[in-house]
Amino acid sequence: MTGQLFTQYFLTEGIQDTEAWQESVRSPQRFSEFRQSLGTILSRINHANPPNEAATELDIIRPVFDLLGWRDYLPQQGSSRNEDIPDHLLFADSDAKARANARKSSEDRYPDALVIQESKRYGLPLDNRDQNDRTQSGTPHGQILRYLSTAETASDGRIRWGILTNGAVWRLYDFRARPRASGFYGGRPSHPAAARR
Repeated sequence: MTGQLFTQYFLTEGIQDTEAWQESVRSPQRFSEFRQSLGTILSRINHANPPNEAATELDIIRPVFDLLGWRDYLPQQGSSRNEDIPDHLLFADSDAKARANARKSSEDRYPDALVIQESKRYGLPLDNRDQNDRTQSGTPHGQILRYLSTAETASDGRIRWGILTNGAVWRLYDFRARPRASGFYGGRPSHPAAARR
């Protein structure tokens, strides 16, 4: 898997040597609390009437950011030129967020960000075009790749990471991964009850 975001070895074995993994092993209670909180967020989803994109952001994506401890992010706003921009910019700290927030236009905020994030309505397939959305001509996967290309250029190479999610599936993209079309790692958060089976 040369050129991919992660090797299979890293995902199955190598990750266990990282400090973050070791910390989770040393603090099983914290990891258990995290899983329970994530389960609570996911249990609120009405699968008979799945939330639209705005509700998915508000009720799932932002609470997961908070749960992960990532509170320094800005929702993006469309600008007067109607650019194609991601839903959130994520920052390393509150100072970077404040600098970006002081700028008037969304496209000028990229240099202070670390990660871009694009949201889709809950459960929307990420590799297919949404047949119900006449304004979208491509797929969510193609959209995040476009956004990453723009963000990488606008940030002078500082932004290389992107997150694409529909609330059920989360993908982490690396702009530098080759081939870029498959340079992501994706997964589904599991409900604690399902994990115990």
